[in-house]
Amino acid sequence: MRELETSIFNAFAKRLKEWSGLLASSGWTFQGPEIDVDVTDPGMYTSEMRITFMKFGNIEDVLEFHIYRDGRALVTVDEATSWLGDQLAGIEQQD
Repeated sequence: MRELETSIFNAFAKRLKEWSGLLASSGWTFQGPEIDVDVTDPGMYTSEMRITFMKFGNIEDVLEFHIYRDGRALVTVDEATSWLGDQLAGIEQQD
């Protein structure tokens, strides 16, 4: 893993832990975060973060967030963490 991926992974894990109780009270669980590397060639390196959300055991949503594409970083840790917070708020509001 690259340093940016590690930092985003850790930030996502922390944010998910903060939200886990609230999500669980509405029947939500999750798997992840996971890093998926699509292309390993340094000039074309492409990776994304993935979190799978389940409600009462059924997959309801899969969040995918690109970190690198074609060897270039697409986001900062703060941008990624803000995006995840917005997504978690939306998931929590779903029935």
